[in-house]
Amino acid sequence: MNVRKELRDIETVAVMNLQWVRRLPLLFFGYALILPSVFAFMFIVISKGTNLNYVLLGTIIFSVVQPTFLGMAKNLMSDKFTGMLTYYKLLPISPLSLSLGVSLSSLAISAPALVLYTAFAIYVGAIGPVTVLGIIIVIVATVLTWIFFSGLGYLFAMSSSRVKQAQMSVDIIWAVLIFFSPAYYSTDVLPQGLRYVFYLNPVTYYSDLFRDCLTSSGSLLFILIDLAVIGALSVAMMLPMFRGWKWVDK
Repeated sequence: MNVRKELRDIETVAVMNLQWVRRLPLLFFGYALILPSVFAFMFIVISKGTNLNYVLLGTIIFSVVQPTFLGMAKNLMSDKFTGMLTYYKLLPISPLSLSLGVSLSSLAISAPALVLYTAFAIYVGAIGPVTVLGIIIVIVATVLTWIFFSGLGYLFAMSSSRVKQAQMSVDIIWAVLIFFSPAYYSTDVLPQGLRYVFYLNPVTYYSDLFRDCLTSSGSLLFILIDLAVIGALSVAMMLPMFRGWKWVDK
């Protein structure tokens, strides 16, 4: 692997994906800011205004995970429709560089919203007390989560043939992942049997780890288990990206 070429390719893809942002910055940054707020408002109404700090942390979790999955899937499906994937293939740009470039451009769009929500959570006391180890674990888990959901979005986009239907499916899948996870509400309010179903959802592991580390409320053992699961899922999702361009040709 030529590292310098891969880095240049990642930059090329990211710049190409950010072209529309330069033309309509308020639209894209506003979307990244408003969408998590809409979900937060819905859960505040459902919970009748109780446990606002929990919902606020859920908004941060949403802002972390959403751009990598939705951004990756929708950008790649758009690139397939416009022929950009053929252009990337001819350069050639590897699937790994392509996925990283798309992910970084999506994260760049969501970064201002993520910073604002995090700053507000710290201000109102939703985050803390925090240990150095907790911060390190959250950073590692966040990177691994980005990798997993980027891979999930990549596979979904590459295996889809109809753009409009696939984009609608992505929105539905994302809504299911958020609603059936403890991102915005605690699983303590659910029946015991239903709680186990939530652990089929990858968002659950990141939500539990994120909240336990940033509020120092969880056992280190369970935090490390969550981290191990996230790591294993990320490795599994990375493998198809090294298998070449067979997904593009489907």
